[in-house]
Amino acid sequence: FARQIVNSTDQLGRSIRELAEGVAGEVKIATTTSIGAFILPKIVGRLLQEMPRVRLDITIKSLSSVCESVKQAETDFGIILSQRNPPVLVAKSLKRERLCFVVSPRHPLARSTVRLEELRSHSFVVGARTGGYTEMIQGLLERNGLFGFEVALRVGSFEAIKEAVRSGLGIGVLPE
Repeated sequence: FARQIVNSTDQLGRSIRELAEGVAGEVKIATTTSIGAFILPKIVGRLLQEMPRVRLDITIKSLSSVCESVKQAETDFGIILSQRNPPVLVAKSLKRERLCFVVSPRHPLARSTVRLEELRSHSFVVGARTGGYTEMIQGLLERNGLFGFEVALRVGSFEAIKEAVRSGLGIGVLPE
């Protein structure tokens, strides 16, 4: 019985050290669809190979829900795509991402150098009206003089934007 206690104590000590060093344990992450679908899978694969005793619980949510779940301590941290730091949270920029205008190969602007003014006469495919990404793109376009651009379609993911653009429904703005 004494040996079991000593062994259990040793195991507890190892487990605590592993948790403290980030080698084992569960980490709860909240993120948005685009990050969860396109960025995290590669990172998670490498991480779990390096630290097989770490367990990840990744939840896909809207931008505001990601921030709220971190505020309420429902998740350990959130990963979002945003130009601004969320209020009341400590944020660290992990990566800067270039944005690109994308069009169908059949679009009138395809295969040419385009000036910003030329975009005014074409419609856009953008994200959901209330999405943080959509607000970021709208702000970027407006800061560059493109106010009141026409929206042909609003969809909820990068994949949907790509498919709509591929179908010729308008111009998209996507991370490179």
